[in-house]
Amino acid sequence: KIPLSKYFTELQNSQIGISPFGMGEITYRDYETIGCGCTLVKPDMGHLETWPELFQSEKTYIAHHWDLSDLNEVVNKLLKEPERAIEIANAAQDIYKKALNKKGQETFVERIIKYMEMA
Repeated sequence: KIPLSKYFTELQNSQIGISPFGMGEITYRDYETIGCGCTLVKPDMGHLETWPELFQSEKTYIAHHWDLSDLNEVVNKLLKEPERAIEIANAAQDIYKKALNKKGQETFVERIIKYMEMA
């Protein structure tokens, strides 16, 4: 175990953040990885619809098979394509930032109100 500040320093100095499923598909590590500017690599999330749309395979994260059988291949390919990795990391950060700004907060509240009205 390392101090949280050292963890974030390591993540900020990394190109890739691997985020396996934890107590569900979405974990804190996903947001930490995106926030620190790494390319998120995690099991395929194609079965979920999220808001914001942070989990768009090949656009905002890189998917690997659930059984990890292609994890080495996925990571090695990304390491050989640093421009692509940066593009994906930036796309994820852009979506995340928009969700956190004032307009994103208003959209979130509107969505919650809409769902409450449907109940």
